Amino acid sequence: MRGKISVRRRLVSFASALSIGLILVGPLPNSQASTPLAAIIDGGSHKVVVFNPVTDVVVGASTTVPSLGPYQCRIVGSKVYFTNFDNMIHTAALSSTVALGRTIATPADLGLSLTVDKRGSSTYLVTGGGPGDPSLAVVNVAKRKQVHSLNIGAANEAQRAPDGSVLSMESSRGIVHRVTVSRTGALKETPALTGVPSPIDIVAPRSGPTAVVLSLNGTSSSVRSFAVPSLRAIDTFPLSESPFTGAISKDGTKLYVLTDAHLLGFHYNPNSGVIGSPLFAPSVATSASAYLGGDELGLDPTDAHLYVPVSGGEEVFSATSGAYLGTMTGTGLSSPEGICFSGQM
Repeated sequence: MRGKISVRRRLVSFASALSIGLILVGPLPNSQASTPLAAIIDGGSHKVVVFNPVTDVVVGASTTVPSLGPYQCRIVGSKVYFTNFDNMIHTAALSSTVALGRTIATPADLGLSLTVDKRGSSTYLVTGGGPGDPSLAVVNVAKRKQVHSLNIGAANEAQRAPDGSVLSMESSRGIVHRVTVSRTGALKETPALTGVPSPIDIVAPRSGPTAVVLSLNGTSSSVRSFAVPSLRAIDTFPLSESPFTGAISKDGTKLYVLTDAHLLGFHYNPNSGVIGSPLFAPSVATSASAYLGGDELGLDPTDAHLYVPVSGGEEVFSATSGAYLGTMTGTGLSSPEGICFSGQM
């Protein structure tokens, strides 16, 4: 019988703002797989920062973006899509110039995630609403307009599931939702998973019939796996500290959790949903504030490095050993929030 991880807790401020999820549904341009660039949305400088994840060197930063924060982002081809609580999905060029582009209006735009819907040729943005808008909304990227929305009570996340559906959560009521996206962008809800204390983030492998939800519930916090599409609860790993955000490797066998004091790693079986033994001893990491559905923990496309936001930059850790490798700093890095990579789902 495994027990709780006993580690020293560090107090951090818990942001009252909510960061939700935005998913991009559609085929990826070929350039996305070969371009070794990544982006950070910085809430301090209010800029989009582009860096090379191979060298961890900043290559450019945008002009100032009006900030309401916090931000989330994803990369599609040569563009960064990001949000900042102003009912707009913003764009910027993924290059050293980081030129800001046109915005897409949507009533529910409080975060960002990315997925691929191979059932059709259309590309959609799926975004989660906040306290004032309990809906998931679908935006047709080519037409630059919303084509569908669905009220699910609260949409504090939008995360791609392995089967191409969208997972969301309702933190106040402890519910994980699942909706399907049709070829025309229509959303349809399926039976939900209930009884998850204060879910704060959902992560999912690229393949396999499972996903993971982080439960932020004081000393009874936990990491929980569940089946997809049934949302049947599978496994629970208790934590003695507060989880904020997570990430999972490309092959789905390594699960990472950023808490209020540490960076944790676990073996994970994406087929059975079993949460295994720790990958490494807990690494001390200074976490930023926690946001619902936030993508603060970054995992590079090669599954080699983990990125943790700190004041003035991003701490870089080995995804294998958990060892601290250094801190990336550069123009525009002040208070990093969302982080995203080319090829990221």
